[in-house]
This record gives sequence, C-alpha cells and structure tokens, in this order.
Amino acid sequence: MEISLLYLLFLSGVMAQVSQSPLLKTPQPQKNLQALSKAPKPVPQAPQLLSPQVPVAADNSPVPMRAWVKTDKKSVTIAEPVVYHLVIEYPEEMKLTQPDFMNIFKLFDIKKQGIDGPKTVGGFFSKKRLRTEYRIAVSAYDVGDIPVLPYSVELVNTKTGEIKSLPIADLKITVKGVKRRKTDGNDIRDLKPQMNLPPNKWLYLLIFAVLVILLDYIWYKYYYDKNREQLFTVVEEIKPLPDEIAMKKLQELQNKGFIKEGKIKEYYIELSEIVRSYLSARFNIHVIERTTEEVYSDLRKLNIEVPDGVIIPKDWKKIVVIIKGFLDNCDLVKFAKFVPKQENIDNDYESAVKIVNMTI
Repeated sequence: MEISLLYLLFLSGVMAQVSQSPLLKTPQPQKNLQALSKAPKPVPQAPQLLSPQVPVAADNSPVPMRAWVKTDKKSVTIAEPVVYHLVIEYPEEMKLTQPDFMNIFKLFDIKKQGIDGPKTVGGFFSKKRLRTEYRIAVSAYDVGDIPVLPYSVELVNTKTGEIKSLPIADLKITVKGVKRRKTDGNDIRDLKPQMNLPPNKWLYLLIFAVLVILLDYIWYKYYYDKNREQLFTVVEEIKPLPDEIAMKKLQELQNKGFIKEGKIKEYYIELSEIVRSYLSARFNIHVIERTTEEVYSDLRKLNIEVPDGVIIPKDWKKIVVIIKGFLDNCDLVKFAKFVPKQENIDNDYESAVKIVNMTI
C-alpha cells in the first residue's frame, strides 16, 4: 500500500512538470491534482532487520551436520538419575571427536556413559550420513535449574584434514527437593531412651558353662603337653638320602618311554633336573634355574670353601669336569635343538648314574 502511494506521488510530480513545460502543455484536471496533493504522505519507517538463520550444517557439503540434545525426564529429585542424550548426524567422510563430558557435566555426578554408533542412516529419499548418539546418566545434589553448559563438538574431515566445530546449545535440568511426608515432624526426631532388659538366668548359665569348658581345655592341654613324652614314643621318619632319591628317579625316567615316543627334549629336561636336584641336596648349593657355567663355577669353589656338614669326595676336579660335560650335552638338546643318536642318549644316562655313584 505504501509503495502504491509513493508511485502515484511520483507520477503526479512528473505530470506537473510536463504540464508546465512550454513545449508541451496538456490541460490537467485540477480537482484530481488537488486531491492527490491533499492525500496524506506516508510516514517513513525504520528498516526491519531479519534475524540470520542459524545454518544446520557446519559447511556447504550436501550432507548437513546437525546435533540435538534431550533428556528422558523434565525434572528430577536430588540424587535421582536423568539420562542426557546427544545425537549428532554428519557426513560419512567426517570423523567425530568425543566431547569431554567430565568438563561438560562438572556440575553433575556422572553415573554411567554409553554410546550408540556411528551407524549409517538415510537412503532412498535422503543422503546417507552417520549418526552417533551419546547417553550420559547424571545426577545432581543441588536444588534448582542446573545448567549443562554450552559446548562444541569437533569433526575432522578424513580426506582434507579440515576441522569443523558444531555448537551445542545449553540445557537446564530442574532438580527438586524430596517431598516431606505427612508422618515427618518439623525437626529431627530424638533418639529413643535405652530399654531396660530383665536379667536372663539362662544367659548366665551359658556363660558359666563356657568358662568351665575353657578351663577344662586349658588344664588338659597343659597336662597333655607336659606328659606327652611319657605317654607316647615318637618314631621319627627316616628320610631317604639324596643319592637314593636320584637313583629312583633315574629308573622311573627310563620306564616312562620318552625315547620310544620321540620326546627327546622332554627326556633330557627331566634327566638334567634329576642331576641338578641331586647336586643341590648333596652339596648344599643352589643349582636349580642357573646356567651351566654358574654351576661349574660354584662346584669348583667347593674344593676351597666347603660348607658345614659337606664331605667332598676324592678326585673332585675330575668329577667337576664330568658334571660340566654332562650338563653341556643336556643344554645342546634343550636349547640348541640338537637331536642325539641312541648311543649318545645311553652314554648321557650312564654319565648321570656315574655322577651319583662318584659323589656318594
């Protein structure tokens, strides 16, 4: 309407100038001109600024990036959990960076976190895109509208490396106090007075019986320990000697049939352990789980530093050389994957028996 009036005024002005021109004078109806001149002039108004539309996408890609948030409850009570949902849709070439929920929910207590996706959505009537949903269960211990502060979600283009930021609006969760029940008083109730229980004679009888049994047990224990040597004859168990144990284990090894089954490595592992255990028990030295060179060094020192109660046989240097040669042969099979002949296997077994017999 305002544009039409301005247009008519413009035409009237042009026509008035033309009518006054000496070159062209056309009689104009004065009444119409006077009516137009008396028409009310339009009042100019300030131009209206349209609020800019917030883009749904963070870039100009055909698949928009968008996000929205929601909660499963409008309001909760103190310490009652509420689930915060963050849903993000973005192009397939973008990679989502997980937000720092510990900082976002610093006014809340996070109980549980979960993620669904990314999964592909869309298809026939829309562009395919990825969707990721975060579910965070939180609770608050303050009353009022507790805000989830605004933050941004970063997405990285896996093709170009460009980083896009998607803003997430703030959200307030209403936390209410626990309703007071009708049965509750206006203040904290006092403690009830102590209850006076009547004396229980059965309780006293039970305590007396326990004391009698306890004293009887103490007297019996003292008398039994004092006279035990007179009542019983203790027979000490005779333990077999180290050489007897070693010879028995060597015989059992022969009966296991490792050689017939082709378990050469297992045979030599057990053969070496039998001899090492025997040397450790016989000469009171640590042999198990040590290298052959360490065992050889300790055996050579025995001729100089003899432990208490240990008797070193004659020709000790010769015996030490035989022990080292036996352990070296076992190491070749255990660690170097050497496969000995049957003759070598028999010789190593005889060496083990010889070592035991020479050191009895």
